[in-house]
Amino acid sequence: MKKSTRTLRALLLLGALSSIAACGDDDDKGPESDASVPGPTDAGTGTPTGETGTQSPAGDASTTTPGGDSGTVPTTMLTACPPPTMDIGQACALAAPATNPLKQNLMLAPVQGKQGYALMGGVFVGEDVGGGAQPEAKARVTLTIAPGTTIFGSDNLSFLLINRGSKIEAVGTASQPIVFTSAQSVKAPGQWGGLILNGRASTNQGTNVMGEAETGFYGGPDDADSSGTLRYVRVEFTGGKVNATNELNGIAFQGAGSGTTVEYVHAHGSDDDAFEFFGGTVNAKYLVATAYGDDGLDWVMGYRGKIQYAVVQQWARVSSNDPNGIEADNWQDAPSAAPISSPTLSNITLIGGPAVPNAKGAILRRGTQAKFHNMLFLGFNTACLHIDGAESGSYAGTSLSLVNSRISCTKSYFTDTAPSAEQTMFEAAGANNMAIAAGTALLTDPNSMTAPNFLPTAGSPVLTGGVAPAGDAFFTAEPFIGAMGATSWINGSWMQITPF
Repeated sequence: MKKSTRTLRALLLLGALSSIAACGDDDDKGPESDASVPGPTDAGTGTPTGETGTQSPAGDASTTTPGGDSGTVPTTMLTACPPPTMDIGQACALAAPATNPLKQNLMLAPVQGKQGYALMGGVFVGEDVGGGAQPEAKARVTLTIAPGTTIFGSDNLSFLLINRGSKIEAVGTASQPIVFTSAQSVKAPGQWGGLILNGRASTNQGTNVMGEAETGFYGGPDDADSSGTLRYVRVEFTGGKVNATNELNGIAFQGAGSGTTVEYVHAHGSDDDAFEFFGGTVNAKYLVATAYGDDGLDWVMGYRGKIQYAVVQQWARVSSNDPNGIEADNWQDAPSAAPISSPTLSNITLIGGPAVPNAKGAILRRGTQAKFHNMLFLGFNTACLHIDGAESGSYAGTSLSLVNSRISCTKSYFTDTAPSAEQTMFEAAGANNMAIAAGTALLTDPNSMTAPNFLPTAGSPVLTGGVAPAGDAFFTAEPFIGAMGATSWINGSWMQITPF
């Protein structure tokens, strides 16, 4: 990026951040306590199971800030913008275009007097090591992000990308999440690009696949590859358009491997998909997708990971003509291309927006396989299930299966022909599935756009009937169907909805 262009962007961003600070001052709050810019001292409201806190990286000048998890959580607080970031007044700015990626390890932590870090265009972490032998000369970088850190996308073309061979260690806490958001004072979907992890796990498109919107290469021979850790992270107002037909997502896992850890992550207000998986084998637990413009969970190109505990909540603001809770593909040009998309999902709640037309709980097509366990499909206006095409239809009831699940939509199956592929999948021997009348109050307040409550109602039929996928230690055995039983795992401020 030319210095003059970088400086202009910094000045424009500074104006936007100053507007945020001004809004905070109107309410007698300084920039670091502005509700739209969570700071390092946000108060938590509880501790999700397994929360252990995060230690300050050794060697950094820091102070300890009280947390809301379990006693005091040490949080790094810097006194100045760390090199190579630039001080632009209200924030620290980071520029690392594809032609000059970040080549040194970097830790981003809250800085005294700053609102956070601004991404100046596409920020590339590390040099791409390729999909074959990894050249020793390439820079492999670890980007560490401390609890309570806020990172802003400066415009619709800004994003954070982790190249193959490098890692992100973004480990927040329930009460001090790491927040990726828009720099605009009035926030809306599509104001910046999003978060992209490029890995070296296999895809059915080869080992050097160009990412969506020219976001670097991904793919390779290592299904156990690690792109790092995302824990207690919120990514919001993403999906910036590159052109009329090409836009980014909330978080794109492009060839990410199973060595990557993804837990307690909220994607809110993406103008496209909330979570998209392009091949690879990355696993995830405790996901929340809200107010997405297209699909909540989307996979393609041979994705074979595992997901347990996820809530997908649809709003009436879709940008797609075919919005879905799940959109699943193998590959449109060659539905039998190997490896075939075949993830395993358990304890997932998919919630359709009451005012969203053409919405489906899951559209399964183009040769995808999948194993669905303990799923709850609720309130989609077109259908709960849609198997599109002969390729995926041929797998129905075998390698495309649904067991121990509940569906409650205006229409159960999209297809009118009986017996349809959806019916075959739903009614397979031993499936233990149940269709429940549309409108039945199964969850407490699933459609709220400010403070939803995804817990089952008293006596709800989804409190029982759950059975864990057999023989896989990744999945925890739960008695309930859907993402939650009697206790919520959404605590603290990591899951936070900003209206727009």
